Amino acid sequence: MTGQFRVTLAWLDGLVARMNGAAAITDTTLKALKDVGPIRMGRKTLDNACDDFQDELRRAVKDLRKELESFGEGIADARARYGATEQAVIDALSPQVPTSPATPGAITQALG
Repeated sequence: MTGQFRVTLAWLDGLVARMNGAAAITDTTLKALKDVGPIRMGRKTLDNACDDFQDELRRAVKDLRKELESFGEGIADARARYGATEQAVIDALSPQVPTSPATPGAITQALG
């Protein structure tokens, strides 16, 4: 079973960064749509169709951004949980450093 499933925390960090980058690209897309403004072709039905298309595209890009953000948050959460689990396993499997028996009165002397 070894090697069949592996989580690489650095890879997950990169994936979160790519999701955040993709979400940021949607801002550029929405700005470009706003900069284009209404498209006027000269015929009312064609102008309305262009407006409808822009409205639908704007909604779709906003929905995509929400999904990208949600996916990125989920990956970040999973990454944090994997990291915590990995650290807990490392801590559990690390040899415990034996402590020497305390000399009588050592704590009192140290605090005194």
